[in-house]
Amino acid sequence: MTCRHWGISRDTFYRWKKDYAAKGEVGLINSKPCPENSAVRVDPIIEERILYLRKNYHLEQTKISWYLARYHGLN
Repeated sequence: MTCRHWGISRDTFYRWKKDYAAKGEVGLINSKPCPENSAVRVDPIIEERILYLRKNYHLEQTKISWYLARYHGLN
């Protein structure tokens, strides 16, 4: 009945039940599937430029990549 009420699969229900039994309510809080990997992140300055171009000019990935390569020498 719980699965029908929430619209979830039995697999998900039993995973939630196991997490609740092991950790209590904290086990039900959404968590990231994996830790952040800082080796893959870009420099914060480049990230700011990308976000600026995306927010103000609504450029897509290829145009942002082209812009950064042409005007800032970044690949």
